[in-house]
Amino acid sequence: MKEWMMRAFGRKSAIAFFTLVFTVSVPFLKHLTTDDDYTALLPRGDVSARYYERYLEEFPSDAGNIVVATGNALCTEEGWKRLTLLSDDLERLSGVDRVISLTNANYIAGRGNTVEVKNFPDVSADAQKRCELAVAYVPYKNLLINAEATAVAIYIVAEKKTDALTVSDGVKAVLEKHRSAFRRGFCDGVSSDCNGGDLLQSGELNVSAELSRATDRASMILPIVVFIMMAVVWIQTRSVLVGILAGATGISTTALTFALMVIVGIPQNPVNVLMVNLLIPLGAAFTIHAFGYAKRGGNMFFGWLPASALRPFAFAVITTMIGFGTTGISGIPAVRQFGFLGTFGILACLFVTITLTFPVLAFRKKDDEDKIPNDGNRHLFMLTGRQTIVLIAILTAVSALGIGKLKVNYGPIDYLKENNPVHLQFDRVKEIFGTYVIPLTVFDNIHQEIAVEPKVQNTVHAFVEKQKILIPGLRASNFYDQLRQLSLAFSADEDMPEEFPKKKEGVSQFLLLFEDDDIEPYISHDRTSLTVLLQTPFRNSDDFSKFDRAVKSFAQENRIDAVLTGRVAQFFRAGIQIAKENMRSLATGIMLVFVTFVVLTRSIKLAAFAIVVNALPVLGSLALLGIFEIDLDIGSSIVSAIALGLVVDDTGHFLAQYTHHRKSGFLPEQAVKKTIQELAFPIVTSTVAVVAGFLAMNMADLIPYHTFSRLLSVTMLYALFGDLILLPALLAHFDRPWLPELAKIFRFLRRETL
Repeated sequence: MKEWMMRAFGRKSAIAFFTLVFTVSVPFLKHLTTDDDYTALLPRGDVSARYYERYLEEFPSDAGNIVVATGNALCTEEGWKRLTLLSDDLERLSGVDRVISLTNANYIAGRGNTVEVKNFPDVSADAQKRCELAVAYVPYKNLLINAEATAVAIYIVAEKKTDALTVSDGVKAVLEKHRSAFRRGFCDGVSSDCNGGDLLQSGELNVSAELSRATDRASMILPIVVFIMMAVVWIQTRSVLVGILAGATGISTTALTFALMVIVGIPQNPVNVLMVNLLIPLGAAFTIHAFGYAKRGGNMFFGWLPASALRPFAFAVITTMIGFGTTGISGIPAVRQFGFLGTFGILACLFVTITLTFPVLAFRKKDDEDKIPNDGNRHLFMLTGRQTIVLIAILTAVSALGIGKLKVNYGPIDYLKENNPVHLQFDRVKEIFGTYVIPLTVFDNIHQEIAVEPKVQNTVHAFVEKQKILIPGLRASNFYDQLRQLSLAFSADEDMPEEFPKKKEGVSQFLLLFEDDDIEPYISHDRTSLTVLLQTPFRNSDDFSKFDRAVKSFAQENRIDAVLTGRVAQFFRAGIQIAKENMRSLATGIMLVFVTFVVLTRSIKLAAFAIVVNALPVLGSLALLGIFEIDLDIGSSIVSAIALGLVVDDTGHFLAQYTHHRKSGFLPEQAVKKTIQELAFPIVTSTVAVVAGFLAMNMADLIPYHTFSRLLSVTMLYALFGDLILLPALLAHFDRPWLPELAKIFRFLRRETL
């Protein structure tokens, strides 16, 4: 059996087998798709998700784009014609349900018996007069036109289940067609009123489309990361072969993971592509440790698999899988995918290491150029027992202080760099018309027509008006305004004009004057639900959360079922949920890793030491964010759960070797010195390689990749300090029978207190 395995996994056979596996997985890559609506980033299964599903059943899609035309000549006759042509072209686009703009809006004209709802362009033949009317008309002011009449908004409502790229690219093409005319202005250019403007594209679907493009670009940095890994590993190990194996492991693991995504139907999104980028530096770390065990030799299974590597590699795989796997408790589909694909990727990495790396290293040509340095004793720095306890206490206190200051700050646009063209246009539109449209919806659970109930309408309107005062920049598109205008127009000749119909029947009669398209965004077809479309100034989840709490308090006080819903609201909630869930994942991971350490070392005490030196880096790196007032985003939120599984790998290798030496009869300090002598180089080398791979993610256009890579790099370097300084000190000074040692610690603490 042994001879057969040796023949089967010789160097050439291993390379041939690797080539076969890689070749089989590559054809799947051409079928790999990218998510372009990002529903995978929204919560599933909770109360907010059920409200969102109900909203989509009763109202048109809240997904869409905003086009803003700017300039001083918009209200000229030529400007109005151009706005009309632009709106018509946008409405004809594939995937567009409707377009809401001044050029197709309805307007309440007349008073008393002459009141009627007319098409706004027909109200006046004078374009300038129409703009003046629009600015003075409450339902349109600062929503369809700004107060200075220098900017007009066109709202593009997408069809349900339409991908963001289809709409965004279509809108972009239309804007390119009309942009030159808007930039030139609409008259002879002699008058200052003819100064040209521009066409800006913004909105949730435009941001989603850019995220899709950025995700594709992020996946393109994978070859760069592979090259960096090969170069770093080659330089550190002084072995071209090991560098090539590190690259091969990363490439094949990535290809296998992408193939799995195609097979199970998971498209790329910013979260799971982030995970795939992780697999390349992890493959390099596996290769470096495999190189170390192969060089040290010893007993070999089948002539090529070092027996000394079995337990450490098993532990490394299990703990890393725990780090990825604990994210599976998330209610966010993309985060669950992160955990699932990460777990598979680690198994694929182990598979390649066993079937390619170990066989090739075992049958390589022996030379002296790739010898591992063996100078651990000369550079050994050992803390005293007292210094170790004091240092751990200080680091724990600093971690607690920093984590107590953490804040979650998460928004869709924060994925993109500030100099990104979509981000820049988003900021310009925000200055004029706000940021995101978030529906405030009142649902009825007893099948009453609350949408035509004057008391409900007045209560919601009063709340929104109060929030406009409290939140500068908040605007609302509310059908209440149209109904109020009708009521005032009909009763204008009376001594006391009626602000709003006092009975449901009156509201119902007024609604008959409008077309269905006018009413559908605000009132459900059965009149049981009411929506106010809020144009919000929010940029992040912190601001959104404050407003969300105000809405919940309002709903409770008035005993109505009012909620903030829609895609953007769910996106904000996702950031908060990810942060909370990953802290729970971290706690779960600590418990599972502790159990794994107990099984590996057969010692609760050694497992406790391992948890201390690995929990401190994870918590300490998060604490740095709090201390320097850097808010959590999705990238830094995910780090906590993942980092634990990564940083314990080197600890597993260290403890496995340490326990081996202890069983061989060495005292704790001697065993520590021998372990450092053997493992210092691969631990340092693998950490440097992994950090280099993580930092390469800063080339991506997605901001969470930057925060994720930087925070994880800091965590890995902190963990290196724990593995080579804290852990050896704990083992050397406190790996003794636990009762006497506990008494010693108590005596030490008592002396310090006195």
